[in-house]
Amino acid sequence: MSVAGRAVGVLGIGPQATIVFERLVLEEAQKVLPPWANTGYPTLLTFHLRRPPVVIGPDGKAARPLQPSPELLDAAAWLGERADFLVIPANSPHVFRADVEGASGRDLLSMVDLTVSEVAHRGWSSVGLLGFGNPAVSFYADPLRDRGVRCETIDAPHQAALDQAILHVMEGRDDETSHRAALAAVRFLEERGPDGVILGCTEIPLALGPETCAPGRLDPLPLLAAETVRRAAGNPAG
Repeated sequence: MSVAGRAVGVLGIGPQATIVFERLVLEEAQKVLPPWANTGYPTLLTFHLRRPPVVIGPDGKAARPLQPSPELLDAAAWLGERADFLVIPANSPHVFRADVEGASGRDLLSMVDLTVSEVAHRGWSSVGLLGFGNPAVSFYADPLRDRGVRCETIDAPHQAALDQAILHVMEGRDDETSHRAALAAVRFLEERGPDGVILGCTEIPLALGPETCAPGRLDPLPLLAAETVRRAAGNPAG
């Protein structure tokens, strides 16, 4: 027995996070789709981007204003020729959603939209935002504030330490220092009293480890995996 589904184009940015996403998709599929040998799973076409998703300036930092890298758009176009819809298991590149959809000619299933909806579902009126270089302040804060949700973020020292931890996770060099930096950033926000904290970079849960699952900590990646399976099977959440 197999499921006639839609092919998913996975545009991977962080190596470890992309693999974790694929595992979550398979685990979700095993819960809800009829299995038979290797069938019943969504078709995943993964492009592992091995360059920054943003244009880098002469100083080695992201150019301002932020611009999608040509490689990101080329990858989106490649996937668009082969997949029915796209996902990006990374938060920050969603700032380029319109560019990715334009290059691919396909819809991008947005983990940002899913997370904002989950915040509303949980009834949170205030959240702490975490992300690499603090981009979550814009692409999460704007839609949340439109819904009347108050947003908090971390200070510069915590951000610098968190950014370093995120890079170490991407490089496969995460250690206790990375774990402590991620945990310190989360606790800094939690002490400010929000209803919950959005872990707005897919490397943050990897640095946190089991402490990701503490109450009030929202990891967007499982939300994306679950909706990916529903979309691939033709049953998107209503």
